[in-house]
Amino acid sequence: MFTSIIGRRFLDRANSRDGRSRSPAEFFDEEFFPLVFGHDDYLMPAGNSKFGQLVNNRKQHRATAEREGRAWDDAEKTRLRNEALADFHGAAAKATEPFMHVVIGGYAEAATKTTSGQVTAIDHRAGADDVYLSWIGAAAGAGVAGGLVLLIDHDAVFDAVRDGWALYRRILAETPNLKANQLETWNGQWLRHRFSANYDPANPASFIHGPDIINSKSPPYNVETVSWARLLLSLGRALGDEPVSSHVYSLGQMNSTVGFVPLHLGATGVLRESYATLHGFYRAVFGEAAAAVPPDRLDEVYDAGHGFAQACARGAIGLSAFEPSGLRDFLPHGKNKQPRPVTPAEAQFPLLFQTWIFAMLGTQKNELLDRATEA
Repeated sequence: MFTSIIGRRFLDRANSRDGRSRSPAEFFDEEFFPLVFGHDDYLMPAGNSKFGQLVNNRKQHRATAEREGRAWDDAEKTRLRNEALADFHGAAAKATEPFMHVVIGGYAEAATKTTSGQVTAIDHRAGADDVYLSWIGAAAGAGVAGGLVLLIDHDAVFDAVRDGWALYRRILAETPNLKANQLETWNGQWLRHRFSANYDPANPASFIHGPDIINSKSPPYNVETVSWARLLLSLGRALGDEPVSSHVYSLGQMNSTVGFVPLHLGATGVLRESYATLHGFYRAVFGEAAAAVPPDRLDEVYDAGHGFAQACARGAIGLSAFEPSGLRDFLPHGKNKQPRPVTPAEAQFPLLFQTWIFAMLGTQKNELLDRATEA
């Protein structure tokens, strides 16, 4: 139940930041539940918990209220949520094992079922604190394209995620037909933006109008999942070169756990440096269209050629995992695409390909670039 461990780290950071010493239950009641579940539209799925059942049975609750002469208004909904929360507290107080209806990332009573997740052979017991912390930790997960979620153990990430919860709640309230229950997906997009060069603290929500953020083709509108490469490129700007621990998993109809995957974010610095070095060269030789994206915006256009699950199979995320999308089409045994007119976005591809190749050359790259410049 790494969700509980991350939840503990998250809470410790929140208490330190606020100068408080709240218990898991106190933080859950004071901040987490009102923000995440204290509205008609939840920020994240509530599963089979008491307040999850409240949403699933909303029509039944409304019919009961009307039959008993009570208005189906905010006061009635709040009353039902408070009852569900009290039931949840009761279940937490009685918890002895990490069953999934109270512990996010726990297991079904039959541990071999597809709905089990993050199960260990260790005889692990779960108390009330583990229950609350698992929900807090799960809400810190960042979803990426492909359906996987990263729990990243870093204070800067915890701070940003916590700030992003309130922003997501505001945007959900202000955006008609925006789909609820997408907190993990939101966290991924928000973290990429929060640590990007384009972040404006005076207008933190400006990015939602950009491309690939919200799919507004038809309601309900979805927050799109972020590319893992773009997320890590942005994180690397803020977290530096030291490896960062992450836990990768997916919870849904079929739960899966990839496990602990070190993120060698120093690789993102090498990529950015290589791109910046080649950027001026490309503009001078091939024209502005071939290098229209400035070096500090690399995280807005770069996509890796492998999905995150395949990248994680390497055991760690380093420079080799960032092989750019489309590169192999131009290699032997690839599709051997012929030159053709390209869109402005596609005009960036050669520079992105060269960026990764240049970065992979290591210490030889500067010598080779000097030779190319002289030629």
